[in-house]
Amino acid sequence: MILADVGAAEHLDELCDALEDPALRVRQMALVAVGELGKASDGRVQHATRLLLSDLAPEMRFQALIAARNVLSESAFADALTRAHDDEDPEVRYIALRLAEEAWTESTPPPRSLLAAARKAAKDDAAMVRLVAAVVLVRAEDPSGADLLASLLNGRAAGLSAEDEAEALALAGKHRIRAALPGLRRRAFGGWFGSSPLSWHARVALARMGDARARRSIVSGLSAWTRDGRTLAVVAAGEARIVEARPKLEALAREPGGADPDAIARALELLSESAEA
Repeated sequence: MILADVGAAEHLDELCDALEDPALRVRQMALVAVGELGKASDGRVQHATRLLLSDLAPEMRFQALIAARNVLSESAFADALTRAHDDEDPEVRYIALRLAEEAWTESTPPPRSLLAAARKAAKDDAAMVRLVAAVVLVRAEDPSGADLLASLLNGRAAGLSAEDEAEALALAGKHRIRAALPGLRRRAFGGWFGSSPLSWHARVALARMGDARARRSIVSGLSAWTRDGRTLAVVAAGEARIVEARPKLEALAREPGGADPDAIARALELLSESAEA
């Protein structure tokens, strides 16, 4: 890892040797470094990465996919993802779909291969894989995506990362997926206020759908006792496009220590963009 951090491409041979170390953790860390030094990779690195894509240890297959993004050619990487969608390990299937999704920008139509993989993953046994599938399908405006996203947010599936849930909540709000309201309300108001960062994501999603309680709670948060609390509310007010929060945001901008200045500036910018739309 240290070698990768300093860009020490001259140590690639040593890293490749470490890919055969008896200790799994050593092999993993060596592969992380190889992936990060991918631009300086050579034939040996590419060959090793291809082999590790079929390693017996799922941890190595997982990390090999991440390394392949930088080490292999675009077509070889695409082939690796296609094979990994059927991997026996759910975390490998998860990262394969996540990497395929990250390669797609919404300025272009979704690749057919990505849509096909997402539709197949929508029936996966692992909830974390289904959630990424739902994200892809909603982003692609596929009709099946909204129902899948709502079912996952309304349920209590285990194994979901907070980052993935936050993305799903944001999409539910952006695309006005009203079928997800039970899950949004449970996260927003089901526990102590501010007990989880996801409560803010859920309130933003609800506020974007016009939920009066969520909008009031965000505006109220602008007067929280702590600067961090006020800053969280500032971010939420901007993301939720709560125009009635503008006077308070402008007042916080003038108040020393009111809230993070960058967060206030971004929130006001979002409100302006919303007014112009």
